[in-house]
Amino acid sequence: MIKIAPYQPEFEEGIKALCRIPVSGNISLALEREPNYYAGACLQCEKPEIFVVYEESLSKVWAVFNAGKRRVWYRNEVVEVRYLCDLRIHPEKQQSPALYLIVKKFSEITANDLLPAQTVVFADNHKMLAIIEKLSQRKKTSQLPFYHLIGGLTTYMLGFNSPKETKENLDIRRATNDDIETMQAFFDKESPRINYSPYYNFSELERPYYRGLKISDFFLAYEKEKLVGVCGTWDQSGIKQTRIVGYSRTYQIIKPLYNLLASIFGRPLLPEAGKILTYLNVHSILVEESRTEVFEQLILRIQKERYNNGFDYLLCSLSEEGPLTKALDKLGADRKIKGKYYCVNFGEPLPQEFKSGHFYVESARI
Repeated sequence: MIKIAPYQPEFEEGIKALCRIPVSGNISLALEREPNYYAGACLQCEKPEIFVVYEESLSKVWAVFNAGKRRVWYRNEVVEVRYLCDLRIHPEKQQSPALYLIVKKFSEITANDLLPAQTVVFADNHKMLAIIEKLSQRKKTSQLPFYHLIGGLTTYMLGFNSPKETKENLDIRRATNDDIETMQAFFDKESPRINYSPYYNFSELERPYYRGLKISDFFLAYEKEKLVGVCGTWDQSGIKQTRIVGYSRTYQIIKPLYNLLASIFGRPLLPEAGKILTYLNVHSILVEESRTEVFEQLILRIQKERYNNGFDYLLCSLSEEGPLTKALDKLGADRKIKGKYYCVNFGEPLPQEFKSGHFYVESARI
């Protein structure tokens, strides 16, 4: 008999064991949460609402999901919306009542929600995408959630090549405590341009939602003493890890040649199985009028300052239809990971403002 219950610390070891089960693909990855799962959940949601499916007699965790809330901008106001994440079901229980218990609980906790939830599904998550496709074909009267596709998401993996001299017509520097008031005013002015943009309060960096961040992790771009762009960097390796578990047969064959060419051209190598990827998240991306040249110069400065700091990649997610993708396409990516961004409710039509296809989701909080 399996049951569902809210997160409790005694579930920690079972959840972490679940997270060590690899995600299949050409590159098999384990999305680990060491040393504490809950700390990572607090980066995703300001108010986590985690539920665990378990077998009481064996104290075995079979599934977990987080449907917590975080603050975003909507119609020029700061509101709380849910973010659906960390849905993990043990392979042995994917045909069991576990998914039914999760959907039923989700229906219960969202019964009074006025706004749709957010979620991201990556392109290699074939099982979840197949479920969403089936849900889209059922009768609208069904008491099951409806996934409204808003647009495509591209996650860029940018390497750290040898720094090159670049021409900057902006004053780019790291932020200090003296910049907090200016940064806050800039975010409060620019963020509401896109519905569901994250709301950030830079006086709250000590909270769990910002764990591991310092004000100096933010890079500021000034033009004639006016702030025109911000990018944050975030090393989350002490909270969330991505481990290479193995490679498909095809990748095992091409890996030696790929690594030889990568070493010649100064690109990151395909790591040995068992290694944890070392990457730095780019987040809090906000540029006045989405000026691509401002964003490009910010990324180049980050690459230059972080060169030889022990990171293999910069990780950055953007809406496929967003104008800032032009800057990253120009800089070139070692790899692009595709995904889909959805708003989730129970079949009610979405307001027109969600249908533009332009959105912003933090890769650091997926």
